[in-house]
Order: sequence, then C-alpha cells, then structure tokens
Amino acid sequence: MTEMWERFSYYSMLALLVLYMVKYLFEPTQVESVFGYAAVKDALEFLFGPLSTQALASHIYGLYTGLLFLTPLIGGLLADRVLGQRATVVVGAIMMSIGQFMLVFESLFFLGLLTLILGNGAFKPNTLTQVGALYAPGDARRDRAFLIVLVGGNVGAFFAPLVSGALAQALGWRYGFASAGVGMLIALVVYLAALPTLPIDELHKAKAAGVKKKPLGPNERRAVLALIMLFLAVTLFWAIYEQQGNTLVLWSADQTDRTINLLFWSGEIPLTFLMALNGLMSFVLLLLVIQLWSWQGNGELYVWPTGLSLVSQVAPARVVSLMMGLWLATGWTGNLMGGWLGGFWSNMHHANFFFLMAALATAAGVVAALLIRPLKSIVDRPAIG
Repeated sequence: MTEMWERFSYYSMLALLVLYMVKYLFEPTQVESVFGYAAVKDALEFLFGPLSTQALASHIYGLYTGLLFLTPLIGGLLADRVLGQRATVVVGAIMMSIGQFMLVFESLFFLGLLTLILGNGAFKPNTLTQVGALYAPGDARRDRAFLIVLVGGNVGAFFAPLVSGALAQALGWRYGFASAGVGMLIALVVYLAALPTLPIDELHKAKAAGVKKKPLGPNERRAVLALIMLFLAVTLFWAIYEQQGNTLVLWSADQTDRTINLLFWSGEIPLTFLMALNGLMSFVLLLLVIQLWSWQGNGELYVWPTGLSLVSQVAPARVVSLMMGLWLATGWTGNLMGGWLGGFWSNMHHANFFFLMAALATAAGVVAALLIRPLKSIVDRPAIG
C-alpha cells in the first residue's frame, strides 16, 4: 500500500510535468516568477547549446528523473551507516510530501523538484530493502513479494494521471500537483501504521550484536560484482522507457484524436489519461511474466521486479541499502540520456525518432541477453564472506 500511494504521488506529478513546463510555466508571462529559472536555463544551455522551450523542458525532465535514481545511493548509505532504514524512510516521505505541495506555487517549482529528489533518495531504496528483509535467504516467496509491490505500484500509476489530469484540466495545474501531495501523505501514514510489523534494521542488528566493521570478503565482492554487471545492462532501458512522460506526451498532444461522441455524450479525453495506459499494460503483462517464470525457472535474472529481489538476496547485508540505491541509480545515466534524446524531438522527423528508440531498445536487449550466462554463473556461487 505504501508503494501504491507513493507511485500514485509520483505519476500524478509526472503526468503533468512536461505539459506544465511547455504549455504554461515557461511562457514569457509566467517564467519570470520562477525562482532559479535563469540559472537552470543558462547552465543547461552552457552544456547543450541554445534550447527551445520544448528542448529545455525535455532536459529538465531528464535531469529530474535521472536524479531520482541517483540520490538513492546517498539514501542507502545514510541508512546503512547512520539512521537505519526505518528513520530514513520517514524522513524521505516527509520531504517528498513537502516537495509535492511546493509545486503548487509557480515560484517554488525548482525548489520543489529539488526537495522531491532528496526525499526520494531517502525513501525509495529503504522501503524496497525492507520488503526483501521480510524473507529468509533462499525463500521462494521473495520474488512474489516484489511482484505484489509492483502490482501495487502499477495500480497507483494507473489511477494517478486520471486523477491529477482531471483536476488539472478542470480546476488548474496546482490542483493536479496538490493531489500528488495528498497521495504522498497517505503513503507516509500507511508506512507508519505498518512500522511495528517490519524487520529490525540491519544497522541496529549489528550494533546490538556488537559486530565490528570489516572489509567485504571475496565471496561478498563477487556478489557485488554480479550486481554491478546487471546494473550496467539495464541502464539503456531507462533512456527509452522515460520517453513515455516526455516526447510521447508531446506526440500524443499533436497527433492523436481524443474526441469521443457516444450520441448521448461527447467530449475529449484529457491528454494525461493516456499515461494511465502504462500502469494498465504493466499490470496485464505481469500475468505473462509469471507464466514465463513457471516455464523457465530462472526468474531471478528478469530485470524488474526480480532485480529488486536479486539485490535484496545477493547483496551483503551490511551494504544492502547501498546496493539497492546503486540498482536504482542505473536510471541516472539512462534518464539523462533520455532527456538528451528527447531534445532531438523538435528537429528530427518523428518516424526517424521512434526508429532510433526502437534500435536502442533492441541494443539494450542484446546486451542483457549476452550477460545472462556470466551473471548466472556468479549469482549461483555463495555470497558469504
């Protein structure tokens, strides 16, 4: 339930982000009130040259989503070394709630994004680590548990753009962003209610047992190497995947007929409703993934959600949150690349753009396929120091 409401919050905001920047916030009459706009624009144009409004929005989208994947490294390290998973999750959820409500105010747009980035870094790796900690090593239920997490996340992702999109269209952008803030507050309340049922943090276990810190053993290092190989294989995936909230939204705005005429009622489907299809299709395709597992029996090598299960099972316990953060950080370079690729949208024939995306997705699949055998040989070895 925590994951469902956090994903509801995330996709409520993401469904609006690029449209909000391109269609409203970066208009000449609005942009002067946005704190930090000139500095952000100058920095991005220093790196990438002159940028149109659409290209600027694409780079900001890619930078924001990329940093969401990078900061879990800090959050994982903070949990493993200082606060423990529980306290770090609570701090992150509070920050994310504040960040969502900051987006209600145009002037606080970039400060709101920064607060969300930092809060997500504390929240995301440690909730996922706690899911894995519910099960003993080798427990077959672990993969199913992460499937449940994914199902909950996709339920939230399905309803999020329907709610925020409808509110933004009917009442204004700020109401759409406010719905994201409410969703994050609910996620926090659900987590606090479930706190007594969660396992004790690894940090606190080690302190209670008087365990002294020591370097990773050779088998633990092999386990970390196996995970890093997997991380490299999935990076390119994110560059393609995150076009859903970027160039695909712009394409849908210009190239789709969203009018409906049912004789007794006619109207137009809000553009943000189309983003709900991602959550719906992910949920439906989960059934196929489960069937594939039953046929092949090597589900631990599927990227998502079993990558989460793999990290929680293989990573040495004393760095498990850090490794979960590193797993999430694979989206950092992928999203930066996605933002850079999205910048070609305005100057490239759209058919060629989609062909490029298909080619890159195929390349990512080939790389992942080539890594399956060496990954499995390392993962099958014991990861005990």
